[in-house]
Amino acid sequence: MSSSAPTIEELSARYQKLDRQRTVEQTNLENARKNLAALEAEAIEAYGTKDIKALQTMLAEMESDNERLVLEYAGELDKIQANLAAVESGLQNEAQG
Repeated sequence: MSSSAPTIEELSARYQKLDRQRTVEQTNLENARKNLAALEAEAIEAYGTKDIKALQTMLAEMESDNERLVLEYAGELDKIQANLAAVESGLQNEAQG
């Protein structure tokens, strides 16, 4: 046996380390699967599907609707501001005249 070959103790320690790592990774995988299942159930309950493409389409529609509503709201605020300015102008004219 050459002197650069690992000893049985080194190999055993390496195996134990890899085995612990495997156990940790299996636990992480199980937890990830449970989280995925919970999120899929939540998506089905909230949106009627767990399909990623369908959810992305819904999100795009929601974002588009939100943008439209924000623009409408901004327009309404502009109208209110214009009406208030007209009222203030009218009040100033009455006070001066």
